[in-house]
This record gives sequence, C-alpha cells and structure tokens, in this order.
Amino acid sequence: MEVKLYQGLLEINWNLLFSAITVLVLYLILKHFFFEKVHKFMEARKAAVQDNLDRAKATEEEAQALLSEYQATLSNAEEEKRAIIKKAKAEADRRADAIVGEAKIQAQRIVSEAHENMRAEEEKAVVRLKKEVSSLAVLAAERIMQRELDEKSQQALVDQVLEEAAREKWQNQ
Repeated sequence: MEVKLYQGLLEINWNLLFSAITVLVLYLILKHFFFEKVHKFMEARKAAVQDNLDRAKATEEEAQALLSEYQATLSNAEEEKRAIIKKAKAEADRRADAIVGEAKIQAQRIVSEAHENMRAEEEKAVVRLKKEVSSLAVLAAERIMQRELDEKSQQALVDQVLEEAAREKWQNQ
C-alpha cells in the first residue's frame, strides 16, 4: 500500500461513498420513524391550538352576548325599578288620600257627637238650673208666704214659674 503524504481536497473513495450511504440510510430511518411522527405530532398540536383558539373565540363571543344581555337586563331592571317606585308612590298617595278622607269623616263625626253631647249637657244643665231655680223660687215663696207647701203644690208652682220663665226667655230672644 502506498501512503500518500498529500491527499486531494475532493477525492471520491470508498469512505466517502459509505459515508453518503450511511447518511442516506440514517435519513430514511429517521424520516420513517421520527420525522413522520414529529410531523404528525406537530400537526396534531397545531390542530389542538387552533381548536383552543376557536373555542376561546366562541367563549369570548358568548361572553360578549351574555354581557350585552346583562346590560339589557340591567337597563330593564332600572326601568322596572322606576316603574315599581312610581306605582308604589301612586299607591301610597291613594292610601294617604283615603286615610285623610277617613280622618275627615271621623273628625266630622266626632265634632257632631261633641255638638250633640254639648246640647245634651246644655239640656241637662237647663233642667238642673230649672230645678234649682224652682227650689229657690219655692224657698223664696215659702218665706214670702211664711208657710210650707206640700209636694204637689210645690211642683205645680215650679212648673208654672218655669213655663213663664221659658215664655219670657223665648220672647226676649
């Protein structure tokens, strides 16, 4: 064998050929067992990421729809609140008017009862006054006559004095 001190930069020899064949076989083995599986994994991962993005977009759209619905419900709730307050105020005004009306009626009834009581008390006072006046008149008449009257004569005298007093009272007015 001959040993060369200098070898050319590009020489085709058996080592180069075996190296090329080894690289080609290694590439085919890697392609069959590794590259295809990595490619499938990457495609599956890409599909999963795209699916997640699509679901996230759908969830965001659903959230936006729910937000719009919530805002509409909130604005409707505000309107309903105002309507309920308005209705309650009207009901309160109606009840207040009814209570005031009942109070006026009750006040009128109390006033009329008070007037009736005053008339009754006035009549009682007049009757008592008549009795006292009659007893004073009888007492005065006894003293004047210096005699005592019996019950029937006293009553007749009182009734006569009262009738005269009543006629004079009505005539003076």
